[in-house]
Amino acid sequence: MAVHRQLGAAEADPEEIFESWLGDGDYATCLHSFRETVLDEFDAVLELGYDDAARITEQLIHYAELRPAVLDQHPYWNGMFARRNAPAVHEMTDRWFDHVLRYSRRDQLSANFVFSEASIDLRVVDEDTNDSVSHQWPAGVGRKTHKTLASRKRSGPLLAEIRRLRLEIAELKRVLADARLVEDAKLRAYIQELESKLVYARSRHAAAVRIFGPRTVAFASRVRTAVRRIVSPGRDSRQK
Repeated sequence: MAVHRQLGAAEADPEEIFESWLGDGDYATCLHSFRETVLDEFDAVLELGYDDAARITEQLIHYAELRPAVLDQHPYWNGMFARRNAPAVHEMTDRWFDHVLRYSRRDQLSANFVFSEASIDLRVVDEDTNDSVSHQWPAGVGRKTHKTLASRKRSGPLLAEIRRLRLEIAELKRVLADARLVEDAKLRAYIQELESKLVYARSRHAAAVRIFGPRTVAFASRVRTAVRRIVSPGRDSRQK
């Protein structure tokens, strides 16, 4: 079980915490109590100057391109967590450390991304990240806790929003184009059907003219009209 150095002493026995948190899972931690999305966490870290802005922005753009849905997830806290000594967990934490070395040292920014790729049984613990029976935070000195607790912005960084919206627009355009292709195909099929019927009707008329002559065809047309008037006498009167 790992505990951040600035956490206060646990009020419960560590072994009891470990068992209640982890159970049969591979990794367990709390959700962040005062950040709604991973984007909000990026925004807060940028605003508070906890790491290099260029590095954070680069990380954010890469995540928005590779796994944009992760940015809408509720962030994990990881100030305190329990993990099992298993190969899948080792692989996940190694990957996580790679992200911390490559991007921001703020591990909360990369946690959701790495967890989403890992093949582990992740358990979410329902505890407040500031104070619970398991811990007390903050317990250290020299930390900008007043700023951290006060920052509750919901809007993500503009670059990430723009990147994600562009991806969504591109996807919608693709779906719309596919829908138009389907509709166009249906329309073309219907037009072809009408054209086939027209060709067939013209061929029948031409055949009748060849066999019976134009006068006979015209006479047959007049006979059909007269029959319709006899069968439905009110129809012509209504039309008049």
